Amino acid sequence: MGLMFRPRRPLMRVAAGAATATVAYKAGQRRIHSGPLVVDEDVVIDPTGGRFTLRGVTVADFEGDRIRAFRQYWDEASLLEQLQLLPTE
Repeated sequence: MGLMFRPRRPLMRVAAGAATATVAYKAGQRRIHSGPLVVDEDVVIDPTGGRFTLRGVTVADFEGDRIRAFRQYWDEASLLEQLQLLPTE
């Protein structure tokens, strides 16, 4: 997805084990959709100027002291709803 942000508020939750660290976050203040949002290689949503707040989770799996896998999950439906890009009833 084509969104970049830096959380400005404290992280919501952090959990760490011997081989995995998980962080849940809320991406700070409401942001403005000011750049293209790449949904798929054939689907790009032009900037809407709409405001949104992003929530998600980042998971890092470790092998020794190195990251073996890094995954990010975020609430895409909530983002599209906030930008008024979902069909209305």
